Amino acid sequence: MIIYKVTDRIPIIVGPVTFWVAPLSWSDKMEILSHYKLKAGEERLNHLEIAMRTIQLSLKKVDGLKYADGTDYELSLDENGNVTQESVSEIMQLSGSHHLVTVCGQFAVGEIKALELDGAKIDFSQVKTVKKKSSGLAVAQ
Repeated sequence: MIIYKVTDRIPIIVGPVTFWVAPLSWSDKMEILSHYKLKAGEERLNHLEIAMRTIQLSLKKVDGLKYADGTDYELSLDENGNVTQESVSEIMQLSGSHHLVTVCGQFAVGEIKALELDGAKIDFSQVKTVKKKSSGLAVAQ
């Protein structure tokens, strides 16, 4: 079994776009799992809230997107290095964003492993590790 560090960046390739995601920390997983609620003995989920928060916590970089003016797209990050809700909303406009939701969801509740997805590839051979800055934010090596 292979274990991935929270500083690893795993590429999810959907057409010409590469989403770089990080495994969730234990506390991040617990936060995501707290959205699973039992009501009258049945599990009630807010799937949209879970998907949005999982992407906020795991998405770290996107390659292959451009703004209308031709400049490279950049994710907006908050003070903790997590993607802002605005950037998540932008990413969710893309066709193929459902693949990102599927993979990030799997990372949140299960083992990080290859998934069979039509039109998307998780390229474990291209995993990169980043080094933490003194501020606590990770930077690519």
